[in-house]
Amino acid sequence: MSRPIDELSGWLKTFQVTNLLTLFFLPITVIYFVFLYSYNKTTIPLAIILVLIGELGVYWFITYKILKCIKLRSEDVPNMISKLLLSLVIVSDGFLAIKHLIDLDLTMNSVKVLVSEVLYFFGWAMYFEKSKRVKAYYGANTKLSFL
Repeated sequence: MSRPIDELSGWLKTFQVTNLLTLFFLPITVIYFVFLYSYNKTTIPLAIILVLIGELGVYWFITYKILKCIKLRSEDVPNMISKLLLSLVIVSDGFLAIKHLIDLDLTMNSVKVLVSEVLYFFGWAMYFEKSKRVKAYYGANTKLSFL
């Protein structure tokens, strides 16, 4: 039995749960990077570890702001969430560039990271633009004209 369209359920609830999981697992990732550096200092530069921790901290803060916005019932929320999603892409790509400036031989697949961030943004941004549930719950869909 499907829930009423004006409730926080369906893909909107999935978006909320995804962000809750991100909020939970990012600190674990930071702990892992600290452990990794303390265990094997010679192969991972400290600057890279510090940049990764900084990136995850900013990512955690933006995810927290998204979770605070999801529960609000306002016409401005879809646009705010889309802008926060875009800021996640910008932050992630900015830190990726910084990591490459620090260590040009960094063995990380930058193209995969970039593509996954962009796909994540556009997937959810299109959902907030076209979803009937978003329209019913918040009173409006997002306008991607801010891009």
